[in-house]
Amino acid sequence: LTKQIFGKKFGKLINILLTIGVFICTIFIFYNIINFISSQYLNQTPTLAISILFFIAIIYMLSKGIRVIARAHIIFFYIAFFLFLLALAGLVQKIDFSNLKPFLEFGWNPIIKGSYSFVAFNVLPILMLNSIPKNMISHSKNFNLHIIFTYLFASITLFLALFFIIS
Repeated sequence: LTKQIFGKKFGKLINILLTIGVFICTIFIFYNIINFISSQYLNQTPTLAISILFFIAIIYMLSKGIRVIARAHIIFFYIAFFLFLLALAGLVQKIDFSNLKPFLEFGWNPIIKGSYSFVAFNVLPILMLNSIPKNMISHSKNFNLHIIFTYLFASITLFLALFFIIS
């Protein structure tokens, strides 16, 4: 589509830049997830072993096609949302607003690094959704509205998660 709109050379440049951007965001998210798992759950397991297991699962998932990936993500979404609501219900009574005061105690670097994570977790799924051709989407009539709703939902969910973790 970018080649049709912007011409062959400029469209190819845009595609390369988009691919590099998605690749960087994917590596960033993958790195954060692997570090979280190795520090919280599998602290005696080497990070390389966890990464290899994730790569095997990702390669297997990619070999099954887009429809299987979409169905699995829908199932995981409902499970994760239910667990998120359970966690919120347990944390509501533990909110302490005095924990929100020392944001700049360690300077601007942790805030900037956290904002990169926030943007990566919100933007990458939307970029990936936009890479799916319109003829493969069964309900493409309200596609833009669904993307806006999904982005707002993800932003609010991430904000609530960060708010409850900090407070």
